[in-house]
Amino acid sequence: MDTQRINNLLSFFKRIGSQNNWNVLPFPNCQITSIRNDLTIIANDISKEYTHFSNELFRLKDMLFVNYGCFNPTIFGQIVAILKALEYDINHPQTDIWSMIHNRIIKSSKQLYLDGYDAMNKVFSDNPLVEICDRSTETGKNIHNGTRFMLAGAMSALRNPKAHSNTITISKEECMRRLMFASMLMYGIDEAVIHSGLIE
Repeated sequence: MDTQRINNLLSFFKRIGSQNNWNVLPFPNCQITSIRNDLTIIANDISKEYTHFSNELFRLKDMLFVNYGCFNPTIFGQIVAILKALEYDINHPQTDIWSMIHNRIIKSSKQLYLDGYDAMNKVFSDNPLVEICDRSTETGKNIHNGTRFMLAGAMSALRNPKAHSNTITISKEECMRRLMFASMLMYGIDEAVIHSGLIE
């Protein structure tokens, strides 16, 4: 695994994500090509050991940029989550993967894993019960709405699809991917609760 390339790309993404209006500033074509090339190299490098992450990076790299070279925030977040998981695995070899999953997700889903919409829009509406961040800026509004739609989408697309159809089979790998995505959302909710000054 190309540890240095993963660390460099993750550091670059962290720097970009910490800037104001990071998702509306277009990148030059040469930099877009360089980022896609790095993701391709990483995906190739991890293809045997991390097949799922490799496939995801191949798929996501072509959706990362929209609107004349601006980052797609949702895809950006998914790629950063994969790179963080790889970085964690590099720094903590043979560590139980459940240590990366949010405690509430573990409590509600770990045993099920081993064995085998409207609510979000109300909570995070334009007059929200919970605020993800300061919505007085354009960036804050974008982050808030992006998180809102990710949560609503997760409720619609990911929650217990087997309860609604007998024809859907979810692999162990797909199940873990969904748990990691749910965990990322849960950590975002934790931050929102703190930002909103709520008592759980």
